[in-house]
Amino acid sequence: MLLMQARGHLDAGSDGQLRVELAIGDDSSVTDIHKMCTTDSSSCSLPREACTDIFLLEHGYYDDEPASKLLLIPRTGTVLLLLISSDLRSDYLL
Repeated sequence: MLLMQARGHLDAGSDGQLRVELAIGDDSSVTDIHKMCTTDSSSCSLPREACTDIFLLEHGYYDDEPASKLLLIPRTGTVLLLLISSDLRSDYLL
């Protein structure tokens, strides 16, 4: 599980829940560090399915900007995959 705060007010539907299902693999265009990417990148190799449930806990403000408090629970994968998934949904970590 990961408790996170994200920029913006996330729209999680009427029940406050989202499920993110993505295939995430290694970024073969980067050789000096280990970097991951999603299958929409042409350099994605060895993709693995990843599923994360996101629960909207509350909306609020951080530094006078809209923010959302979220609970991310991996169904497959790791916390790293959670961070990639949330970044792809344009919810930026605070």
